[in-house]
Amino acid sequence: MIKKKAFLLVILLIVLAAPAEARIRYGVKGGMSVTSLHFNQSNIVNADNLVAYQVGPFSEWMFSRFGIGVDLAVLYSQKGLEFHSKRFTTNYIDIPLNLKWKVGLPLPIVNKGWLAAGPYMAFALGDKQWDRFTTSSARVTANSKDYGVNFEAGVELLNHIQVGFLYSLGISDGYEVTRTSGLKTYAQNRGWAITAGFMF
Repeated sequence: MIKKKAFLLVILLIVLAAPAEARIRYGVKGGMSVTSLHFNQSNIVNADNLVAYQVGPFSEWMFSRFGIGVDLAVLYSQKGLEFHSKRFTTNYIDIPLNLKWKVGLPLPIVNKGWLAAGPYMAFALGDKQWDRFTTSSARVTANSKDYGVNFEAGVELLNHIQVGFLYSLGISDGYEVTRTSGLKTYAQNRGWAITAGFMF
């Protein structure tokens, strides 16, 4: 409960930091991600990373004077893992809200570099395959919500194309793990992605 209140407070502070006179731009972004689960206890599931994707619209509100602003997106994303060459995915509507800082670069194609960080909240969609994911020692089930923090760096090309590298750190217990002994533990989403967006 305390984590959720802290998350909502961070979102509120970021929104209040965006003034009415900020320059607003809209676009579409997508990317390839590599995700995994971080289990609270070791040796529960010996699984591989999942290669997946994310895509959706985003907006950017920037102070032209200071190069500081806010980046908000609504993305369809996949997270999960691979186990014995089978994919186990959870589909999400992922809503990241980042504080963003841009700096000009004296290069012919690369106009600016940027850094961004902030919270995200994700809502699971449809049939969660995790209800069918079991091993000899545990069953993993996805919860309906997931939240955490994103860290991103990238460059802007030709004033319209943004290419970034993202690391996502899940904070909430996105998955419940039930051991055959009946003992319950939890797991969090972790992952990185390479993204590309076009600003209109």
